Amino acid sequence: MAISAFIMRVALCAGLSLAPVLARAADAPPPPGYLPQGAPATAMGPAPGVSVTAFGPQPMHVYKITLHEGDDLVAGMNAFMAAHKLKQASLTGIGGFSTALLSWYDPAVRLHKKNPVDQKTEVVSFVGTIATDAKGKTSFHAHAVLALSDGSTRGGHLVSATVAPIMEVFVTDLGEGRPAP
Repeated sequence: MAISAFIMRVALCAGLSLAPVLARAADAPPPPGYLPQGAPATAMGPAPGVSVTAFGPQPMHVYKITLHEGDDLVAGMNAFMAAHKLKQASLTGIGGFSTALLSWYDPAVRLHKKNPVDQKTEVVSFVGTIATDAKGKTSFHAHAVLALSDGSTRGGHLVSATVAPIMEVFVTDLGEGRPAP
């Protein structure tokens, strides 16, 4: 018996529905409220207020990226990555957003579910990485927890955000990396 047929038989015997997985296998458009598979972080506008500061001795660098009111966080990060060809880096940050789009990976559908936050928030946690793939394309991946005015929080994968009043992102260049002993 082929492995895929075996998996289907086990799933059916366990009472599991494979409909969401099979629908995605046919490259169907995502359901309403979901992002397409592999959707990148999206710049929503310019980031004219972005500035970058380098810290520390060679060869490790720590950069402070400062974004100001109205700056698009993704545009600012894309500008930073274009100017500083990092292979691998970690990042943290703090600040505020006027709007943000977060997402949550739904394993049943195998897509990221949109979680828009259309109000002023404080960024109480912002962590992520910058990585370069085998084709040399650099991208960043960040998760954020946002505090709302009532003290509740919303969190998830950062898709887009508009800065208000300021956002500081600290990027630590980790270099190319090497196998651990």
